[in-house]
Amino acid sequence: AASKTKRQTTKRKATLEMVGLIHTPRTLFAIGKGFAKKSGNKINLSGIGSDHPYVSTGRAGFFDTDYLMHMNNAAYLTHAEYARWELCAYNGLLQSMVRDKVNFMVGGTAIRFRKQVAPIFRKFEVHSFVANVDERHFWIYHAFRYPADQEGKLGRIRAHAVCQGLAIQGRNTVLDPREYLRDMVGIDADVVEALSCDRIGDDKEDVFAKLMNKYSSMEDVFKAAATLDDEEIAKGTK
Repeated sequence: AASKTKRQTTKRKATLEMVGLIHTPRTLFAIGKGFAKKSGNKINLSGIGSDHPYVSTGRAGFFDTDYLMHMNNAAYLTHAEYARWELCAYNGLLQSMVRDKVNFMVGGTAIRFRKQVAPIFRKFEVHSFVANVDERHFWIYHAFRYPADQEGKLGRIRAHAVCQGLAIQGRNTVLDPREYLRDMVGIDADVVEALSCDRIGDDKEDVFAKLMNKYSSMEDVFKAAATLDDEEIAKGTK
């Protein structure tokens, strides 16, 4: 038992060292990029709504590629996180988070891979924006693309992801994202209302509304499966 505990402690220490050596510096670099691009201290709408995507850049480096020399599937989620940090530093959300002691917690992610990002060191862009909000959650959409060509033609989507998050104040107070964006961040009420619109039709915003609804349905199924598993464990049938 003591030997097992020692192995677990060593493994945990190694994991923390890996995070400190690789993930944390890259996160800080992403935040620095956002601040470097920012001009002034005012809140801007970059990354708020599909009409204002925030564009960050990255490369498929040594820690992102696998033996096939293309970006590994797990690396897309990592770069999506870096894009969110950079976005928040650029548009002023990060300053609000620090001031109001608010943290963004990821509740779930769905991703679809379309084309590989390759070879190693290949440059790509992540187009990110808050696509939808309700009384509890917000959804951020990420599209991975190659940069525009010499003629200015935007690269096709290589992969895209939806990240569902919560705005947590203090230790466990879940904020209504609509009230947070409007009252604490200072984003115009009409902009926030457009994000929380439930109308579904055929234009661009409605495509994202459909996507959010599908995500919510999938989440309900996941929750039901987890609840059933909990019940089976409690009954001793699993």
